[in-house]
Amino acid sequence: MKYTKPLLSALFLMSLAACNKDKNKKSELYIGDNSISTRNVEGYYIMGEPELYLKDKVDGKTIHFGLNFNIHKFPTSGSFILSYGGTGDSLVPIGFVLDQIQYYTDKHNQTKLDAYEYNGRGKYMINPTWFYSYYPDPTNSYYIKGNDSILVSGTIYEPIDITVR
Repeated sequence: MKYTKPLLSALFLMSLAACNKDKNKKSELYIGDNSISTRNVEGYYIMGEPELYLKDKVDGKTIHFGLNFNIHKFPTSGSFILSYGGTGDSLVPIGFVLDQIQYYTDKHNQTKLDAYEYNGRGKYMINPTWFYSYYPDPTNSYYIKGNDSILVSGTIYEPIDITVR
């Protein structure tokens, strides 16, 4: 009987930890003719820069989706160019791997991600953007643009918990 209170306290804390991702606002991505609706968005600070990541399924295929901001905090306002790469403050490198194929925006893309404040955190609207398959070039360290393309849009919310790496 003397262990009942600590046991109940431990179970309560474990249930809170397990439900923490359920506190995240539901993010939605539209990838081609398919959609993802998930609360399982992860947030990181990697080398001082914020990054969002999610892993899910699209039409039965695994997708790893990520974007990062070249500034030192998750923004709550402004517009950023969705980019293939780059380090400028106005750029948001973004890409995903779908069924083991890498997709990025075109190197000359000018489509924007709009950042807003939502309950003290970031809300990120990805305007409809074409992503193209890219394959490693066996002759150097660059990628070759493939023939496959997918239109992507959606809204991603900054998660409650952010991990520093």
